Amino acid sequence: MRPRGTGARSWSGAHAMSTHPTAVQRQWHGKLPRERPPQIPGRQWEILTLHVRDAVPYVELAERFGITAPVIRELALMASRLLVLSVLRPAADLSGVPEHLLAPLVRAGYCSRAAIARATDAELYRVHRVGTAGLRHVRAVIPHEPRVDSPGAQPGPPGANSSR
Repeated sequence: MRPRGTGARSWSGAHAMSTHPTAVQRQWHGKLPRERPPQIPGRQWEILTLHVRDAVPYVELAERFGITAPVIRELALMASRLLVLSVLRPAADLSGVPEHLLAPLVRAGYCSRAAIARATDAELYRVHRVGTAGLRHVRAVIPHEPRVDSPGAQPGPPGANSSR
């Protein structure tokens, strides 16, 4: 067992990114908005910003906030999910897209109706969590529009021009 340090910890941002950044740090490093979105509670925003911007480990955050590290991790993950939805909702009209598919689509770069409409079914299948049922739900809300730059692109349902 390794001895724990007893010295006072600095919260001034002097922490270096650990050798193994967490998923939340990888997702939001350099991308966090300056101001807290109204959908994210203040405590969760503080945990998220300290963890991502200042690279404060979950264990140190747990000591600071007086709760366990797994709870800190869950609060950071919830804030991350809320941030994805808050970044997405005001900027793009993706109403009707199932909630469980919004975050994976945004992470994959499909942030607007036009981007999803231009994407082929094969491209959307490669997005995490989009399977046959998910694609069916997305296409019911946002139908496929063929790209104008693709040779032989003709309007019509996907697969209508393919030969079997």
